[in-house]
Amino acid sequence: MLKVVTLFVIAICAAALRLPYSSDGVAFAETNTNQGLQSQSNSVWGQMESYMMELQAEDPDNVKVEILKNLKPCTKCDAPKRYGETNDGGYAMCSELMENTAAGYSVGVSGYDGWGEDVSKKFNIPIYQFDCTNSKRPKCDGCDFKFYDFCITAEKTRPGSNNFKTIKELMSLNGHGDRGNTKDLVMQIDVEAYEWDLFADPTTADAMLEFSQVSVEFHDILRQIHKYEKHGLNITLETRLKALQNLNKQFVVAHVHGNNARPTQQVGNYSVPGLLEVLYVRRGLSKESQCETDPTYWKEDARNVLKKTESEPPHLP
Repeated sequence: MLKVVTLFVIAICAAALRLPYSSDGVAFAETNTNQGLQSQSNSVWGQMESYMMELQAEDPDNVKVEILKNLKPCTKCDAPKRYGETNDGGYAMCSELMENTAAGYSVGVSGYDGWGEDVSKKFNIPIYQFDCTNSKRPKCDGCDFKFYDFCITAEKTRPGSNNFKTIKELMSLNGHGDRGNTKDLVMQIDVEAYEWDLFADPTTADAMLEFSQVSVEFHDILRQIHKYEKHGLNITLETRLKALQNLNKQFVVAHVHGNNARPTQQVGNYSVPGLLEVLYVRRGLSKESQCETDPTYWKEDARNVLKKTESEPPHLP
């Protein structure tokens, strides 16, 4: 309780220190006094953020709810279309945003890539494939596939192996990564939980400016799975929340679909499939709408595991 009261007091102090803003949103910083106040304000807000992290650590259910809030779809596709396999390996995307695509990135292919085949043939573009766990090259007549024996990693948690590269390093192999806000690439990424550290790393964000759509499979949204620890992954709830927040700065969730290979996970009255395919669209490319707490599946969706019942759609806060 004391920490909550302290946080409230800090918030009041911080509010008192915040600088006035002009009508066009530009802070008045004309005097040294104001600059000093700004420095004090930044310091207080830093303390407030520290207290927030402590409170979150003491209340993991609160962090879980925040994770689910960041998964709500807030835009729609005009013409959704499935690319890839009929079941596992296929992903529904916004076809109306694919026409000007220059290349596709398929990260985590495990010997097959129906998504890459569909996208390469449909739009006559190269697909850059990455997987260091399975050296089998996906085959496709009439496709432009370029395969690399690399896996993707976050800069801060890079394993010792030279087979792990950051997203910027992977993109630089193909003349991408430093072109700014081009929005002419698409990506599917399924990397068995490495996605959390990857997107939680703020250095990943710069490279994402070149993508118009990204389909991510998130592994174990709310539950700690110890099998990842042997690979050097300590996927905390805070890491997962930061990953989603970073993605939501430049992208907006357009669609979610549960992979029925894992059971539903819950916090309170809310629920989410343990494996969740999430389609992100760059902000500004589609009209944003009221965010959905009970998103529905599309007819383009399909069961990942054919012999199991479809997962229930999430119920989000």
